[in-house]
Amino acid sequence: MFGTTFFSVVPIRCEPSETSEMISQLLFGELIEIVEQAEKWLQIISLWDGYQGWVDRKMITEITKDEFDSLNKNPKTITLPIYTKIIDDQTKYSQLLPAGSVLYNFDFEKKRFFSLSKSFIVDNYDNSLSNAGIADIAKQFLNAPYLWGGRTYFGIDCSGFSQLIYRLKGISLPRDAKDQAMKGNPVNMIHEIKSGDLAFFDNEEGNIIHVGILIDNNTIIHASGKVRIDKFDQQGIFDETNKRYTHHLRMIKRITD
Repeated sequence: MFGTTFFSVVPIRCEPSETSEMISQLLFGELIEIVEQAEKWLQIISLWDGYQGWVDRKMITEITKDEFDSLNKNPKTITLPIYTKIIDDQTKYSQLLPAGSVLYNFDFEKKRFFSLSKSFIVDNYDNSLSNAGIADIAKQFLNAPYLWGGRTYFGIDCSGFSQLIYRLKGISLPRDAKDQAMKGNPVNMIHEIKSGDLAFFDNEEGNIIHVGILIDNNTIIHASGKVRIDKFDQQGIFDETNKRYTHHLRMIKRITD
């Protein structure tokens, strides 16, 4: 069984309970595979990044294999701005979609897209970031609050942030920092850093617990309390306000050439 969502954001929980921690989120238009059902809950796998968890059944539109195949092969547009306003053709109700939402069969001239039996008008589509660099795209998220499991401007965690920014450039990354660290090629010297490289940080046990996007060889943008820009060097991230290092550098990876 398969599904998608017409909600702007859907929480993915660790267990089938409203009180279970949120471990990630689905965004509008993303496709899922349904692997188990438990009363009002569905255990799903996100087909974007392979993440697995539980979602409220009411927030999912279940689809057939044929409908899934049709959507999966249709042209897709990933929304780039912080939010995109759309209007349901039938109900005339509007909603705001977060950056990274999926629009199927989007007609740029008519500002309209179609998904299954539903059609929508895009009220304010902005493609101005399409040629921007990774660091410049990341800066539009400055001051977004930190939220464990979050993937939108209204709440995002460190690995959700790096994953989403790369997604807006058409590049797929795993959901968690430790898995993102397995991708790309190592950058061994600080002076070799390029804008958009990923820096990973570990704890005292050597486990990778944080990731950020390098702007250059001495500044980084990352989600820690909020999306912020801090100083960076071979030791790690330095918080100038409190005059201390907050994260210990483990490695730097280049995902793109």
